[in-house]
This record gives sequence, C-alpha cells and structure tokens, in this order.
Amino acid sequence: MPFEVRYNIPPSMEETAPNLGEGVSRPVAGARTRLYDLLVKQPGLPVMKVAMRAESPKRAVLYASNCWPNSNVLVVK
Repeated sequence: MPFEVRYNIPPSMEETAPNLGEGVSRPVAGARTRLYDLLVKQPGLPVMKVAMRAESPKRAVLYASNCWPNSNVLVVK
C-alpha cells in the first residue's frame, strides 16, 4: 500500500511562504523610514527592482527577505 497524505499542509508551514506582518515585512506604523531601492533575485526568475520603505538598509533587506523567502536581496545605492 503506497503512502498517502490524508491532510492538507497549511500555507504557513510551507518553506517558501512569505512571512508577513508589521515589523516583519514592513515597518511599524509611525516609524521614521526612508525609501530604499532593492534588487530581489528568486531562483528561476528574473531580477526584480523593488522600492521599499524601511528604517535602515539592513531592515530593508530583512523585510524583502521575509516577503520573498529563498531570494537574494541587494540594496542599490
């Protein structure tokens, strides 16, 4: 008898699912932010240019990494 999955795996358990929320994929409301240009490269897809508001370049990379898991993110000067 072959192995059967008898339940659906919720999207929150998928490794490639985005991790969204305030302070995770975007700044907390009322925080002083600046607009950063980022290059996001996902496996098998062309590079995306994204403008994202964040408190610092490091936070911008963190927010983009949480929006697009398994991607490489680079801040454009």
